[in-house]
Formats: sequence, C-alpha cells, structure tokens
Amino acid sequence: MLTIVLLGLLSALFEGIGLYLFLPLLTALSGGGSAESELPAYLLQIMNVFSPQWQVPGLVSLVFLSVLLKAIVGYWNAAYFASVDAAAGHKMRLKLYEAILSASPGFLDAQPSGRIANSIFSETWRCARALKVLFGFLVDVTAALVLLVVLVFISWKATLLVTPFIGTIIILLYLITRQTKAFGEAALKANEAFTKRAWEGLTGLKTIQMFGRVAYEEKRFADVSDDVRRQFLSLELLSNLTSPIFEVLSALGIGLWIVTLFWSGAGIPTLAAFLLILYRLQPRVRALIAARAGMLELGSAVIEIDTVQRECRHSKLPSGPRPFTALREGIAVSGVTAQYEGSQIPALRDVHLFIPSNRTTAVVGPSGAGKSTLINLLCRHVDPVTGTVLVDGMPLPEFRMKDWRDCVAVVSQDVHLFSCTIAENIAYGRLDATTEQVVAAARLAHADEFIAELPNGYDTEIGERGIRLSGGQRQRLALARALIRNPGILILDEATNALDSNTELLVQQTLAALKNKVTIIIIAHRLFTIMDADHIVVIKSGKVVEQGTFPALMAEGGLFASMARLQRASPASDGIED
Repeated sequence: MLTIVLLGLLSALFEGIGLYLFLPLLTALSGGGSAESELPAYLLQIMNVFSPQWQVPGLVSLVFLSVLLKAIVGYWNAAYFASVDAAAGHKMRLKLYEAILSASPGFLDAQPSGRIANSIFSETWRCARALKVLFGFLVDVTAALVLLVVLVFISWKATLLVTPFIGTIIILLYLITRQTKAFGEAALKANEAFTKRAWEGLTGLKTIQMFGRVAYEEKRFADVSDDVRRQFLSLELLSNLTSPIFEVLSALGIGLWIVTLFWSGAGIPTLAAFLLILYRLQPRVRALIAARAGMLELGSAVIEIDTVQRECRHSKLPSGPRPFTALREGIAVSGVTAQYEGSQIPALRDVHLFIPSNRTTAVVGPSGAGKSTLINLLCRHVDPVTGTVLVDGMPLPEFRMKDWRDCVAVVSQDVHLFSCTIAENIAYGRLDATTEQVVAAARLAHADEFIAELPNGYDTEIGERGIRLSGGQRQRLALARALIRNPGILILDEATNALDSNTELLVQQTLAALKNKVTIIIIAHRLFTIMDADHIVVIKSGKVVEQGTFPALMAEGGLFASMARLQRASPASDGIED
C-alpha cells in the first residue's frame, strides 16, 4: 500500500505543478503588466527563463511535460495496483478455499446451504471491488491534498473560504449515505438467499419436475431474485443521489468563490487558475464521497469472508504429532458421546465397542440410529463430546491426521465422482497409480466389465458427479477408487445398496478375498450381506444394544433378529438365512 500511496502522491504532484503553471501561462497570455505583480517571485523567474516571444510556448511545454509525467506515473500506479489487486484476489480466494476444505464437515453441514457458495462465488469478488475502491480512495486523497496546497499558494484567503464549504458538502453527503452499510448487509443476505435457492433448484431439478413443482419453484426463485433487485437498486439509488447533490452544491460554491475573488480585486489569471484547480478538485472530492459509500457497501463482504475463514479454521480438527502406519490391534470406542453442531440431541450416547484389526465388523440398526456418526468419528470428521476413540491403545487425535486418513478408504452410499475420465476418478484414490493398477482396481470392484463396453473405455468422460452412469456403476467406481489405495481399513457405508444381486455377490467375493488381510467395517441395511462378518454391532437411538456374531444375535431374538425376520418376510428382501 505504501508504494501505491507514494506513486499516487507523485502523480498528484505532477498534476498540481501543471495546474499551478497555468498561473504564469495565463499571465503571459494576458500580456503581463500589472498581472505579473500578483505572481510570486519564483513564478516570475520561471517566466523570465524564456524570452518574451517564447514565454507562451515555453510555459505550454512545461504544462504539457507535467501532464505527461502525471499520466506516466498514474499509469504506472494503476498497473502496479492491478498486479497487486489480481494477486490479492487470487490469494484471498485460495485462502478461503483452503479454509473451507480443511473445515470440519460437521461445521459445514450446519451452515445455511447458500452461505459457503455465496462466499466463494460472490463475496470474494465484492472484496476485490472493495480493495479497488480503497485504492481509488487513497489516490484521490493524495490528489485532493496536493490540489488544496496549490490553492493555498494561489490564494490562501480564497482557500479559507473553500475549505469549510467543502467540509459542509462532505458532512451533508455523509448524512445522506450513512445508510449504505445497512443496505450492504441486506444485500449480502439477499445474495445468500438467492444462491441457496438457485443451488437447490439446480441440484433438485429431477425432484421438482417429478412432483410438478416447476411453477412453485419459479415463484420462489422470483421472490429471492426480486429481493436482490430491490436491495441492490436501493444501493444504486443512494449512490446516484450523491452526484446531483454534489454538483448543485459545487456550482453554488464556485459561484460564491468567483464573486469573492472578484470583490477581492484578484486578476483574471489568478481567478482563472483558481477556478481551473477547483474544477480539477471537484471530481476528486466527489470520488472520495463515492469511495466512502462504496467501502460501507462492500464492507459487509470483507467482514463475511473474514468471518467464514475464521469459523472454518476454528472448526478444523487438530492433527496430532504421532505418526501412524498400520492398525495392529484394533479400534476401541470407549464411552463415546457425539453431538453435531446446532443439535440438542446426541447422535451417539455412551458407546462402547471394539473393532479388531484384520477382521470384518458390521454395524446395523434402524435409520437415524447413529451408524453414520460412528463412521464420521472413525474418519475424524467429528470428535466425541465425551469419551475416547483409541487406536492400538492411543487416542485417535494423537495421530497425524494425514497418516490416519491415508490408511483409511471409505465407500459411501452417496457416491461423489468428479467430472473427468473413469481412469482419473479411480486414480483419485492414489494419484501416482499406473494404468495397470487402475485396471486391476476396477477388476477387483467388478467395474471393468461395464467400462469395457463404453465407447472410450477408461478414457470415457463421465460428466459431473458421474451423471452419465447408473447408481450401481457409480458405486463400483467408488469401490475401485477405495481399493486402489490398498487401505489398511476399508469402510463400506451402505455401499452396495445400488447394486443388483449378481453384482453384489461378486463384490461380496472381493470382500471375502480381503478378509483377515484388511480391517473391514460395514454399515449394512440388507442384513444377509453381513452373515459372514466376524462381529456385528447393533445400534438403536445412539446406543449399542446388541453385539455378537450373526448366529448368536439370531438366537438372542432381540432387535437384530426382529429386523432379520422383517426383511425375510418382505417381498423386496433378497432373503436371509439363519
């Protein structure tokens, strides 16, 4: 910023010198005589450098040189700021994105759906505009100060009359524009609501059409869009109000100054030079007033970006100092209670269980029982409120988070694929994977068969979130992406729900081949898929209510057996054998 201020000051100095040189130039144009008596001695010396016939061309050349230097320095300053502004905008967006990527998923889930997206897509650009407004403010301040100094040199008496009048104009316009900050905050909220509604409409398009709610959603979108229109129109009208008020008051002021200078006996050159500088000062003062309104308007964006960054960083779960290479004994969940931000009810309550290494552990229970929360704890997306997750006897937060997650692979029911090729999606699990490793992982996940039928095979672009693939195909790609990591811990969060019976049987065979080699944790809805699990944990209402093998739990006749009987009786069931 110091460089920008210094360059702005230098540019303003050249402008001031050029304008000040109009005084001897106008004196020379008027033929000198009595007008020269109004000039300071140093201006007379400048005039006398040139012979009488060359005074006007010489002074014109000096004025032109001042304008040229002012233009060069001004462009240099603008180019330098453009570079600083572009770098600052890039750095700001990068820091915001880094903060969001490192934030706790629990924190992000608790945010209004439009807030984070609006911060990235809208508020970062408004922040960049705020920086540009600040740059203009600094340049105009330096220019206005220099021009005021030049006015003092020309006529300090007239300047004394000018200064309080300018102050009066600024105070009046301050009172008019003080609502800008409130309007800016309202515009921020309107933008968030607009982004939320637009995003929900785009992501839920099929649901909207299936339920015949197109007109309903159009009405809701129109409402938030109209709110954006009204808020930004209010800002624009308030901003535009300053210009005509300033022009009227300035015209009044200039008229008074002309009369005052005329009555004081000032000569035409002094009067003309004074008015010329006032003319150049007027847009600077008007720009300062507009910049203040702009900073008030855009200040809400700066505050919002800073708030989102701080909240994201604050929510980030700390990484421990201890390295982690492999699970040797197992994972003990000891007295764990977990609760999400903003929720009053714990998702898990006083949970005790043990997941042995290189064994298959299944977790089952009704919807909302807390199964996914248990997975979030194991992945360190959340930390328990009370209790501890112990890995080989050490608290999980003691380990380096990157080391831990490098050893874990998750296949969830809600598969997220990226808008790139099939090969790139599989290799996302291991960025240095070779083509042979990608193909091997696809075969393990039984995805190779459908990939081979695609026109471009592994180089097929799958569209955003894999929209061109079926649900079962997406889940097999997600499984391949997990298997290519050669994970020590494989978590399947209802990952086979979208598979047909034949494909699911093939995947079960793959898991059987990994048994006793990898720690497998399965959350399953169809209970027949976990018949061969070494240990089954039954959760209900956030508590572990049963544990044991499949035969033992069936023999107990408790919740697990009841769920199994219901699935066996259901026509849609794939069948359960005791």
